[in-house]
Amino acid sequence: MVAGAGAPAASPDLTRVLSRLDAAALAVGIVVGTGIFAVPGFVALELGAPGPILLAWILGGCIAFAGALSYAELASMFPDQGGGFVYVLRAFGPFAAFVKGWGSFLVGYPASCAGIATVFGIYLAGALSWPGGAKPLAFAALASVWLLNLRGTRFSATLQTILTLAKVGALAALAILALALGSAHWERLASPGAGFPPVAAFAAAMVGILWTYDGWQNLTVVSGEIRNPNRSLVSALVTAIAVVVGVYLLVNVSYLVLLPFDELAGSESAAALAADRVLGRTGGTLLALLVAASSFGALFGIALAGPRYYYAMASNGLFFRAAARVDPKTSAPRWGATALFVTSILYVATSSFEQIMGFYIAITLLYNVLSVAAIFRLRRTLPDAARPFRVPGYPWTPLLFIVGALWVTGNEIARSPARSAIGLVALGAAAPVYLWWKREARGGAS
Repeated sequence: MVAGAGAPAASPDLTRVLSRLDAAALAVGIVVGTGIFAVPGFVALELGAPGPILLAWILGGCIAFAGALSYAELASMFPDQGGGFVYVLRAFGPFAAFVKGWGSFLVGYPASCAGIATVFGIYLAGALSWPGGAKPLAFAALASVWLLNLRGTRFSATLQTILTLAKVGALAALAILALALGSAHWERLASPGAGFPPVAAFAAAMVGILWTYDGWQNLTVVSGEIRNPNRSLVSALVTAIAVVVGVYLLVNVSYLVLLPFDELAGSESAAALAADRVLGRTGGTLLALLVAASSFGALFGIALAGPRYYYAMASNGLFFRAAARVDPKTSAPRWGATALFVTSILYVATSSFEQIMGFYIAITLLYNVLSVAAIFRLRRTLPDAARPFRVPGYPWTPLLFIVGALWVTGNEIARSPARSAIGLVALGAAAPVYLWWKREARGGAS
């Protein structure tokens, strides 16, 4: 059943039960997933020297920080469930919001969940010497987060906070142990390598880095459940990006001083190699378990945010009405959680990790650009609206995010047009689906 434009939510409101700590833990927990374990070797291969590598990670953090500050202003204006969907709806109208929501439902959330669940399965199968392969474990992870999220927002937030503190603490502890106990060669940080890389190589490296930083925007999706959202959202976004940038730089420094550069460059298991230097033969197993735990925490956070996004779409008449219903006892959006579970399972069953990431990367940055661009539109159309937080450095701060994201996205599409095609096709399919949706709404479909 579809809801007509402007139809009210057919359910009780989601309740504001999340504290500032819960909000920050959700953002950090989603961002710190699998990328920091797999991407540094790829970045090293592209950039060729420690200086450009650390500069690229700092630049990626600056772009993410600029996006987070821009979202913070928008969230302070509209502290409602849905985050970027709501900002685009208010700034550009229902068609643009539908395009963003359609892509998030069809590709963004399920592809992200499927990719992370696949990595979870790969690493856990390796750590346990599981003979059945990665996919059954990926299915089990998706089923687990689905069932856990049905327990309700308060339970989910508490579990997410515990998972985040555990995995970030373990990752930071591993890096500190590596620097304190490993055979660190600090002089490697001053190695000139092959000099500064060309711009194209830098852009290619930024694809992986921005994927590793991705996920902070999901915090605003659950803003309707955060207590004192005007203060808590800004604080949580800033805290989350600061923590993530600090941990990522610490981890990359540990890789660079522990591993010979030719061993680091191109490695898909730099973290395992570093752990082996510090913990010996048990390091690989412990690291695999840490990656699996980190993946599960990120998966849990995305599975918490996705159904809330669908809830916002349905509450504004741009999605199936059932998605706007929540459980009266737990406030869990059960339909959305189940829909995300089913679509994620389909991705895992039919696609490899590389294919899943190709679907995801091609459109995610474009959607975030659309959301951040809303700040310019709303400054013109609603100049007198209450803005408890204003992004510092406007207009340059949101422009930094937009230019950086478009640069990286354009470079990725040019490098891998076939891999990006499915995501872009899904984006293009939104227009005819929207026209059908409007016709059904006018015809009184229910």
